[in-house]
Amino acid sequence: MKQLLSGLEHCHKQGVLHRDIKGSNLLIDSEGILKITDFGLSTSYDPEQKKPLTSRVITLWYRLPELLLGATHYGVGVDFWSAGCILAELLSGKPIMPGRTEIEQLHKIFKLCRSPSEEYWKKSKLPNETLFKPQQPYKRCIAETFKDFPSSSLPLIETLLSIDPKEQNTVTAALNSEFFMTEPYACNPSSLPKYPPSKEIDVKLRDEKARRQRNIAGKVNAVDVTRRSKGHERPTRAVPAPEANAEIQANLDVSVRLCYTSNCQLHLIRFKLIKFPSCIFLVM
Repeated sequence: MKQLLSGLEHCHKQGVLHRDIKGSNLLIDSEGILKITDFGLSTSYDPEQKKPLTSRVITLWYRLPELLLGATHYGVGVDFWSAGCILAELLSGKPIMPGRTEIEQLHKIFKLCRSPSEEYWKKSKLPNETLFKPQQPYKRCIAETFKDFPSSSLPLIETLLSIDPKEQNTVTAALNSEFFMTEPYACNPSSLPKYPPSKEIDVKLRDEKARRQRNIAGKVNAVDVTRRSKGHERPTRAVPAPEANAEIQANLDVSVRLCYTSNCQLHLIRFKLIKFPSCIFLVM
């Protein structure tokens, strides 16, 4: 964090606003030295010359509320705010205000850092004021939200995440914060853990290889389950068609016929008539 603020201090002294400070634009080399990268949205800055600037800069989660309200005149506060989001993110282990839209992002900012005062709204005259002005005022709750953070970090976060630009200090003043003057002190970069070089293309190839292996494993498991289910199936017997059953049953019915003998006595003779495709048998 100290390296980040030192890098921003150097940029601001050279009249440069980075305007896209976020975790993915901060790289650390094998010696533990932090590098601020991606100056694609950076611009020159002169506090004496108030030239209009675009408000469509900085990734949403790290964007100053002024920019969300359409401000076109701003200064070092845009990088200041982003640095505050980074500090809180490092201490919490996750982004602190992950909004999905500009309206949601402003709502998260106001809930955490309080909504601007009426005096602020009157003086600022921002283009999107009427669209995004909250209907009810919010109180500042940074200390309560981050109560588990080191106590020395809270004043610095409070300063970095100031709604009113007038309440923000300089990066030089931030470097002299109590946070950097109390234990545990910032370590020497050379004492940081060493990691092998990593490139974005290597990460993509590694992820693609892992995805293919998962797909192959999934297909093998599916085939194995299918084979097991087939092995447990019981063999089935062939069942004749209903018409064939009816014909056989009719042919096997026991019939009773009346016959007269030579002395005209009536006898009951039981017999079976069995029919086969080529012949007929009479069983007495």
